[in-house]
Amino acid sequence: MQDLGITILPVSNGQYALLSGDGYCQIPEPDQIECYDPNKIRDFQTLNWKTGLRSEPQVIDTLFCSSALRSFIGDEDLTLTVRGRLRAKPFSYAFTTQRHGEKELAVNGVQIEIDSGYEGDSIAIVEAKFGATTDIIVRQLFYPYRHMLESGVSKNLHLVYLVYSNKVFSLYEVGFENPHQYHSCKILRQKHYTLEALKKIPSFADVVGRARKSQAGDAPFPQADDLSKIIDVVELLLPTPLSKDEIAERFEVDSRQGDYYGNAAVWLGFADKSHGGFGLTPRGVSLAQMNRVDRIIALAETVASMPVFAEASRAEARGNKMGPDEIARLIAKNTSLGGTTPPRRASTVRSWIDWLSNQLKSASS
Repeated sequence: MQDLGITILPVSNGQYALLSGDGYCQIPEPDQIECYDPNKIRDFQTLNWKTGLRSEPQVIDTLFCSSALRSFIGDEDLTLTVRGRLRAKPFSYAFTTQRHGEKELAVNGVQIEIDSGYEGDSIAIVEAKFGATTDIIVRQLFYPYRHMLESGVSKNLHLVYLVYSNKVFSLYEVGFENPHQYHSCKILRQKHYTLEALKKIPSFADVVGRARKSQAGDAPFPQADDLSKIIDVVELLLPTPLSKDEIAERFEVDSRQGDYYGNAAVWLGFADKSHGGFGLTPRGVSLAQMNRVDRIIALAETVASMPVFAEASRAEARGNKMGPDEIARLIAKNTSLGGTTPPRRASTVRSWIDWLSNQLKSASS
């Protein structure tokens, strides 16, 4: 369906509409990260915010208990009032298709799920996502939004998409210019909080300069383009090993991608294959227990020590950014990969180095 550009939307209990068009809304990457005082949760023993969070409910509860969510909304009286599955009130809306223009949909009896809803002087609906992402499934906020409107709420309604990755809570307030239009979704504002003290960070060139070459773990050359998800995988694996399917479920991706990210952690030496899935090595445990900035530094040092990445990283540090063809030749020279595979893997190398270079510039901002 994704390859065909088809969006699937529920219209009644057990019935769905298949529409040509994009059902997602792009979100910007985190910009300036602020330190939010964790004083209100500093002594909590049942909220593992110091060592890392591992589920959407934990992420939401940490943000709420610290008062960061109240601060973002601007309502100190917010109280949890709704969570879980509901049956949405009937409503209709328009979806703009790629092939047939605007399509009118009538929704009746659809089950929706609200991660958390709060009420005070205003109402806030929160949809949470564990792990880095670049987009929102609009339906996950649009359907609860329309349910609230059809239920007759009169208070100011805030729709919040919350992303947790590498100990950063990214909050995006979402609005709809026209309640009847699915594609009128807009990102109104954003805030990015960490509960840790901000630290100075070395430059990409400094980190690469002290990296020493090392051998890759017993896994295929990486195919997972999003390096930030590898940090999130390591955090997920801290309490217990997970299978590729369990990793995929946490990140809402297919099983193949879950395997890619687990194997990338193995290749870097942070995980191994055990217990029918992926578990952390001592290096992985150490990484998971670090603060956010130290994690980025340790990850950069590890990546810059690996075959292919070492040469590409040093070139980047000198200001000689390697193109995909040059990286593909490095892969062919330093691995057993051949044919059309090195050019495909070159995109992973380029993506990892770009991400690390950007993070080492902005992690202490």
